[in-house]
Formats: sequence, C-alpha cells, structure tokens
Amino acid sequence: MRARRLIVIVVILIVLAAAACVGGGQLAANLVRQGQAARPTPGGTAARPRLRAQGEVVPARWAELGFIGGGVMAEVPVSAGQQVQAGDVLARLSTKDLDLAVRAAGDAVTMHQANLAHLQEPPDSVAIAAVQAELEAAKAALEALQAGPTAVDLAAAQADVAAAEADLARLRALPDPAAVAQAQAQLDKATIALQRAQAAYDQVQARPDVAMSPQSLALQEATIDHEAARAALALAEGKATAAELKAAQARVAAAEASLAATREGPSAADLAAARSRVRNAESALSQAQETTSEADLAAARASLSEAELQLSRANAALETAILRAPFAGTVMTLEAAAGQMVSNSLFLTLADLNWQVETVDVDEWVATRIVPGQAVELSFPAFEGEKLAGTVKSIDARAKRAGAGTDPFYTVVVTLNREQSGQPPALVAALRWGMTVRLDFGEE
Repeated sequence: MRARRLIVIVVILIVLAAAACVGGGQLAANLVRQGQAARPTPGGTAARPRLRAQGEVVPARWAELGFIGGGVMAEVPVSAGQQVQAGDVLARLSTKDLDLAVRAAGDAVTMHQANLAHLQEPPDSVAIAAVQAELEAAKAALEALQAGPTAVDLAAAQADVAAAEADLARLRALPDPAAVAQAQAQLDKATIALQRAQAAYDQVQARPDVAMSPQSLALQEATIDHEAARAALALAEGKATAAELKAAQARVAAAEASLAATREGPSAADLAAARSRVRNAESALSQAQETTSEADLAAARASLSEAELQLSRANAALETAILRAPFAGTVMTLEAAAGQMVSNSLFLTLADLNWQVETVDVDEWVATRIVPGQAVELSFPAFEGEKLAGTVKSIDARAKRAGAGTDPFYTVVVTLNREQSGQPPALVAALRWGMTVRLDFGEE
C-alpha cells in the first residue's frame, strides 16, 4: 500500500463554558456524549455513546517574526501570500554601523594573530650574529682606550700634523716660480702645436670634405690643448685665497689637537662612552637571545581569544539584522516596508500550509477513551455534507487548566489523511486557517 501523505491540521478545541464553571470564559471540552445512559435499540441492545468534539484548523506550524532590535528597514524582498523556503531572506535592516564593527573586530583579530605568531618565533640567528659582532667591537674599543696610545697612533697623529702644516706652507708660498715656469713652457709648446695645425688646415680648407679631414681633427685637438695650457698657467700664477688659507690653518689646528689628545690618552668621558657602548651591546644580545615566556604566550593567546570572541559577537549582531525564514511556508501577513523605522515588534507571520493540524481540547473522560492512531471523521460547517478522514496523532501527557479550581483538559492533535481513497481534494485545497471543524471519534 503506497505511503499516504498526511496534511497535518491543528484543531484547537474551543469548549463552551459550563454553567457551573468558575471564572467565565473557561475552556472545557465541547464534547457531546450521545446517550450517557445506554438507550435500548429496536433489537433490545443499548446504543454506545459517540465521542464528538469541536476544533479549529491551523497550520502545521507557524511563527510571528520580527527583529531583536530596531532600525531602518533596508530591504523587504517578500510580499504577503508569497511562498518561501527555509533560510530565505524575509527582511533586512540597514547594517552600516554593524559592518564597520565587524571590520574593526576582524582587524583586531589579525593584529593579535600577528603578535602571537611573532612571539612564537625562535630567536633570529642573523640578528644575534650582528649583535655579537657589535659587542666584540665595543669591547675591543674599550680595551684600546684603556691601553693608551701606541707608537703607531702617535706616528699617525704626527704625520697628520706634518701634512696639514705642509699644505698651509704651500698655499702661503703661491705663486710657485717653478710651477709658473713649467706652466709657461707647456703653454709655449701648445702654442707652437696650434700654429702648425692651423697651417696644415689652411692648405686643405678649400676641399669640400675638409670638416672630416685629418687636418681638421688635428686643429681641434691643438686648440683644446692650448686652452688647457693657458688655464694651467693662470692657475699657477694665482695666489691662495683667504678662505683656502683659513681652511688650511683649521686643518693644522685640528691635527695638532688630535696629536695632543693622543699623547694625553683617553679622557674619563671617552672611557664612560666606551663602557656604555659595551653595556648596550650586551643588553641587545640578551634580548636577541631571549625566548618568549609561557606567561607572555598565554597572555597573547588570551588576547587573541577575546578578539575572536568580539568578532563572533559582531558577526552575530550583523546576522540579527537579517530576518530569515525558519522553515518553508507562506507569508501570511506583512506589516513593514523598505525605508521604514521598525522596533523590536513582530511584523511578519509565516505559516506552513502544506500540513494542517486540528487541535481539540477534551476533558479527562474523553482523553482516556481515545488513543494515537485512532480514526477520526472530520466535518466542516463551511462545507455542509463534506467529510474528511483523519487520525489522532497525539494527546497531551499533561493536563491544562483554564484557572485555579477548574477542570483539566487535554490537547489532541489530529492529522488529515490526504491521500486516503475517497478524500475530496477540492475540500482539502479549500481549507483555511481558523475554520471550525467537528470531530467524531466514534463510539465510546
């Protein structure tokens, strides 16, 4: 037998208040027990009472939806009567501030991840080698200062003084007659060469290709050499300027001061600076060789975890600005539009109309006489004479009461046997939320 597709309909029994009930409006079973006392039949046997009740058609499941917090509605991509699937977006709030919060939280996570990775790195061997070299150089410099000047140091300082004094004397003796005579001889030689080159050029200057001739190139070279010789003579004949003499005198003074300092040995300030350099290098080497402590790693991990938690919260807050369908169904009501300011109130009703259920509230006497799986005949005042077959799906395990001192009642869920033979499909399709249903559970 092929599987029957069930349309689940929830029927809520609206029981009529009995005349003796306390607190008007109490819900009680609207149950008609036919013939509480057995009535004789024409054959002499007693007729058994029938169990009947009244309920209401409701969806298999439905929900009234809204946002946890308020805001400006950015998008409402659905409309009343539209069918949606589970997870479809029903509405979306403006998320500008939330997007910024997510981005900031993500940046914080990236920063803490980089910091933790840096702390977990082993010491840098290249950096350690460089710091060790600096430490050795600092120690050598300190030792040299403490040992005092060597003969080589004194000789070098004395040579610097002699060179500076010789340069100053040279400047004061300008112009140098020997240098002038040599420059004049070079100029005379260059003049003769220029004259010869000019004579040779004059002999061929009428030729059309004279510019590319050897004579032309020789004349150009002779002209350049002559100008250079004239400049050299002018330089040789020149005297030292006041600025040149002053600079030379300053070099002599500096060389003499350096020689005096070398003879005297290192000063207290020099030794202090050298020792400070050694200490700084030792401290840098210690830091370069140091590994991160477990306490620092634990603190970095804790900071990263906190940043990840903030990112998770920011993403969760962003997700609350998107309203999604919790299940497949039909949008029944919609009271919001894009651009509208909404609060945290409910504005959309979603219902699953593929499965309809009837819920009825029955008293304890009836609840003990029906069981799950029991057949039920359903009739509807809106469709006179039409009937549907159903099955008891469940009965509340715990009683409900309308108020203190009232009688208990139980909710019964009945499903429709949609594909059962003889079920009128037009009637099933015509059912509406809230329709009244009469239920007949059969004889007691």
